[in-house]
Amino acid sequence: MEVYVRIPLVLVGPIATLWVLSEILTSAPSRGIEIPPGMTWRKVPEIMGKFLVPKSWHFTRAKSSPYTFFVTEEKYSGTGGFATGLTISARKLPPDQSVLTLAEQMVSGACRDTEQLRPPFSEPFGTMTVMGCIVRLNMNGMSVTVALTEVAGPKRNTLYTFQFRSPTSHWEKAWEFGKHMMETFTLDDDF
Repeated sequence: MEVYVRIPLVLVGPIATLWVLSEILTSAPSRGIEIPPGMTWRKVPEIMGKFLVPKSWHFTRAKSSPYTFFVTEEKYSGTGGFATGLTISARKLPPDQSVLTLAEQMVSGACRDTEQLRPPFSEPFGTMTVMGCIVRLNMNGMSVTVALTEVAGPKRNTLYTFQFRSPTSHWEKAWEFGKHMMETFTLDDDF
């Protein structure tokens, strides 16, 4: 079953707020969801998802993982690093591991020893649970702002990770696209 996710992450000055509005739809992109100017839907059948991506940005599959993808402002080879963009990854956990516990650990780890712009949150939607935070941290001597969302799907014990990052000096401009990529997507809970 495809789940349409609408997770508005709104930064207001230094404070971020989140609320979750979700509904189960059979085909969100074909149901008239408004696509922001300069963006388009990108189907990623490998992880049974559809994601909004900027038309002028670059979509790359990771060379090291069949279930990791990058949407970057600058051209990216799939290895090494990038300054501004979104990492999308999915993984299925063994039956003896809890996808909810791992999602909680990922978010708490990301928020540890960082400046929290949006403290950790957790909200149910459909058959899944969404958790995340927005933080500012230092990476290689540069201030970077990171929005992290973990989507835990206990039906198939699947964890989706969405991480949008940008140098803090470029954040507001980058977030104009980033918020749409982090807020609106579809996932199938059968993956």
